[in-house]
Amino acid sequence: MKRHGIYYMLFFAFIIMVMVTPVMKAFAGEYEIAGGGGISVNQVRASQGMILGAWITGLGEATELRIEPNVEFIETTSGECMFLGGVSPVLRFGIHEQSISPFLDLGVGVSIGTRRELNGWNLGSVFFFSPTAGVGVKFGKSEKGMSLFARFLHHSNADFFPPNQSLNSVYLLLGYRF
Repeated sequence: MKRHGIYYMLFFAFIIMVMVTPVMKAFAGEYEIAGGGGISVNQVRASQGMILGAWITGLGEATELRIEPNVEFIETTSGECMFLGGVSPVLRFGIHEQSISPFLDLGVGVSIGTRRELNGWNLGSVFFFSPTAGVGVKFGKSEKGMSLFARFLHHSNADFFPPNQSLNSVYLLLGYRF
């Protein structure tokens, strides 16, 4: 699965999102799909990819709640691979009435991975709490349109299953809101 794994993951995640979209449209709100790449920022040297969807509902003039299912693929420099799937409620703070609108994201969710150890890094379990934070910009005055954002993502089992050597990642994502 070396170097081709990320393409398989992106294709698989795209198919899942396409199948989930009709179900999501049954609920009120807006939707976004985003994808991008990232790197690990701890001792697990890896390149990573992520696809996420978002069901979005407004909570106020400058705040929205996003429910974000996501799929991640991590490939270490030694060739070991791991998939993670999860869901996170994320709060987005920002005003969307300008041509370029900055925003801030904060959230925490849960994820399940395919490995307990990655490149000698002992994660303790395959279950993770996944806090996230990020910044970005949305392009266009309407609610629909493109966004570019960076996210920090931390996967940890909160010491429920020691030794809990967590995974920390930074992603750059491109999204389309519809």
